[in-house]
Amino acid sequence: MVLKQDKKYDAKKKVPITVLMDVAKKDVETTINAIMVNNGIPADLMVYIVESALCDLMRMRNMQAAEQSMDIHEVEGDTEQKGE
Repeated sequence: MVLKQDKKYDAKKKVPITVLMDVAKKDVETTINAIMVNNGIPADLMVYIVESALCDLMRMRNMQAAEQSMDIHEVEGDTEQKGE
């Protein structure tokens, strides 16, 4: 992300989420445009490719959420067993 590469970026300062989202979105758009131009991919096909990638990302997010939920339940279960 551009903010981390910027020499003026200070990790201790809080950056509004909207700024992070704008920077990330611009990076994604720039990357997508470069891929389209460099590979001669039409916009209609690129939409399908990006939607497919988004679907994979959402699946990964759901898997991570499920794993975190399982970890929390395991910790709670360990605590309850120790309390007996």
